[in-house]
Amino acid sequence: MIPHVVAARSRSRSAATWFVALTIFGLLAVVEPACAQSMSAGSGIYSVKADWLQVGAMPLGRDALHSGSVGVMADMDHWVVDLGWLRAARALSTVQGGYLTIDRRLDWGNALVLPGLSLFGGSAEASRDTTGYNWTAASGTGTGHVARYTHSRAMSFGGGASLAIEYPSRSTVAVRASVAQWMFSGQPLTNDRQRTLAGAGLTVRFGGRPDASRLRVEPTRRGDDR
Repeated sequence: MIPHVVAARSRSRSAATWFVALTIFGLLAVVEPACAQSMSAGSGIYSVKADWLQVGAMPLGRDALHSGSVGVMADMDHWVVDLGWLRAARALSTVQGGYLTIDRRLDWGNALVLPGLSLFGGSAEASRDTTGYNWTAASGTGTGHVARYTHSRAMSFGGGASLAIEYPSRSTVAVRASVAQWMFSGQPLTNDRQRTLAGAGLTVRFGGRPDASRLRVEPTRRGDDR
């Protein structure tokens, strides 16, 4: 296929992916679900979370740390600020560095839904078979390829759209599942800039004041107040 046609189609798919992601985020951020509860959870609540994000890219194909993230989240009533470290590993490339995510907080029953937008800054590195060669046996009955990889590394910046769902398993611990679509810059990632990261993890909450709307008040019966 003609190279410039391939590039045009790639840009078209990329634009469509981002349009869909941003549209979903906008709808979730503006329109509160009809059956959702109050989104106020009290200010000053902090959380530590860790996610394994290699789902969808298994097996990795090399002996390396899998994709994942760790972060600290601050609850600001309707919004959650998430600051941490992200790693996106693939068979021949790695992107890792710091990220900042702003999530919209939506309480839905006992679950917490977090659509968000993110910024990233860090490094990207990749290996490419740039000097490999094909061979043919002297008898003409066998062929093959000898790969010769070159390695490159550069600074990388990026952005992404994400959706996470948390469900409490204990009073301060929640299990979470998340999916995010990222786009990264950097010369090592030429023609391979998109990463879809999906996986699961845990969130541990601490600090803050309780949400009055979630406190359960038992009615006082006569004779019990003596």
